[in-house]
Amino acid sequence: MWNPLEGAPPEEGQLRGQSAVRAQAAPGYVPAAVTATDAEMIPTLAESNNDEPPELIAAQPADWAQLSLEEAQRFVYNAARAQQEEEWRDTNIDARQIYGAREVQHIYGQQLRHSIIQLLRVRVLAAGLLQRSSAWSQLLPPLAVRVMDFEGLQGSSMDFVCSWQKPEPRPAGLTVCIRKRPLLEFELLGGEWDAVEVMPDQATVLCHDGRLSRSGRQLLMTHRRFMLDRAWSAKTSTETIYADTVQPLTQQALRGSSSTLLCMGQTGTGKTHTICGVIECLAKELSACQKDVEVEFFEIYGKKCLDLLAERKEVFLRSDAEGQVHVRGQRAVRLSSGVGLLEIIDQALKLRASEETERNAASSRSHAICTLRFLGEDAEAPKSGVLRLVDLAGSERNFETTKMTAAQHRESAEINASLSAMKECFRAHAAMQRGEKVNMPFRGSRLTRVLRECFMDAEHRTAVIATVSPAACDVIHTANTLLHATMLAKPLEDVSSKLTLDIPLKLNLKGESSFKDVPVMEWTNKDVLAWLQEAENGRFAHVVVPPNLSGKDLLETSAQGLADLFDGDLRRARVGDEGEAWTVSVEVGDDLGRQIFQAARLAALRQGI
Repeated sequence: MWNPLEGAPPEEGQLRGQSAVRAQAAPGYVPAAVTATDAEMIPTLAESNNDEPPELIAAQPADWAQLSLEEAQRFVYNAARAQQEEEWRDTNIDARQIYGAREVQHIYGQQLRHSIIQLLRVRVLAAGLLQRSSAWSQLLPPLAVRVMDFEGLQGSSMDFVCSWQKPEPRPAGLTVCIRKRPLLEFELLGGEWDAVEVMPDQATVLCHDGRLSRSGRQLLMTHRRFMLDRAWSAKTSTETIYADTVQPLTQQALRGSSSTLLCMGQTGTGKTHTICGVIECLAKELSACQKDVEVEFFEIYGKKCLDLLAERKEVFLRSDAEGQVHVRGQRAVRLSSGVGLLEIIDQALKLRASEETERNAASSRSHAICTLRFLGEDAEAPKSGVLRLVDLAGSERNFETTKMTAAQHRESAEINASLSAMKECFRAHAAMQRGEKVNMPFRGSRLTRVLRECFMDAEHRTAVIATVSPAACDVIHTANTLLHATMLAKPLEDVSSKLTLDIPLKLNLKGESSFKDVPVMEWTNKDVLAWLQEAENGRFAHVVVPPNLSGKDLLETSAQGLADLFDGDLRRARVGDEGEAWTVSVEVGDDLGRQIFQAARLAALRQGI
């Protein structure tokens, strides 16, 4: 028998592996079963050196599928089959290619950035609603939404911007902040772009999250808006951050109270950099006020606590009769006026557990806790106040842990469990401040046991700095970090919002012919396909239309008719005489047809048709 991998197929009508015999088949011919004599002839003829071409086959019998394999093979190959095999030669038989989240940011970066620019234009117009000198100030927000929806198909964006609210006032025990780092050199060389927008004057962050559907036919942009207590852009210096947030914590500790600074976020976003910058500013302040300090520094690594000032000696957490948690066995270093503080912290950080991960060459795999106890003027006087600096382990996503060992996965599980316990404690703390009776779950992890004062002491002050990356490839991390940061304070969580838009898979560049210059009634099938990519900001980009559907068909077909046609697929039968079939998805309802029906008529209305 002929093997397609061994060379070109035989010519039309030839039989594979059989000698030249004249077929007597007719349209109603039913061949007899293969006899023993025929079976004996097949290998003999296959081994012969007869160069005569195999005989032609007149037609394929109606019950070909019911024949025996030996007899049916005589009718397998014909001209139609050869033509079909040629058409399918370069066909990709694998599943539709699915791009990863990072690949989408690079492949469709131009379209995603264009969507961000469109939202910026809407925000500028929305700002005009509040300016008396602007013509837009005469419009109410609902009317502005209708105008934008008709003129630029940006009504949903205008509604999104006009719905932004400020959080309700809450007690001052917790301050939630965000710091955005700049794009790094290797990210710029790799073509990364900024997908995070920080508005410091409004303490607001916009995170632009672009995704491609699994079908590869629908591109979505989700604009997420988060509001915090403080928001710092990539240009903000550490000195400014210290003056805004950390210095009040230091002053409270110097007055005899206690306070805590927490840094959280994705690995490689600058948590440790921020902590070190804060300590540098703190050292200058201690030197200026001539205040002595006692330093303790340990890390929580898995289920162990290790002293970073004593060559990683294991220490233990113990609770006294009042529930206060103490670290037994750790070393304390006393410094006069803070002299040598930076050197001690630098040496301790070198001992901290860190490993190379997919995203960071030196990712911290432990929670580092530095405790500064401020002393009075008299060495025998009791310790006055405490400032605790906590550098939490960096978070990672599933696709960045594929090369981890089993031990590394267990470490990540411990890290995630402690971060989850901390989040629950902060939410319980907020409920307590509202007067609700809740059970504080601080015993859920070693981290929350150490941070017990943050949740149980009403006078304690805590500041959380969430560090984020601006890179589009890290937008999933950034959105996750912002989501968890706002969850620490219920009023901040309540004002978070998002908008998801369909955007075109392909943009029309200047100089290219556009369907917009042609009346809808004169649109060709190519123009209809281009319109579907852009209509309603790409809302219908994933829809598959019947072949040869024109603009005239769009305007003359009813909404129900469109619902019956769209989102289908053209199937070509394997056998040539069976033709083609238009397969309609069973999930298509009236809504899709009605929406496309209205969008097509709106496009025609704009053209004055």
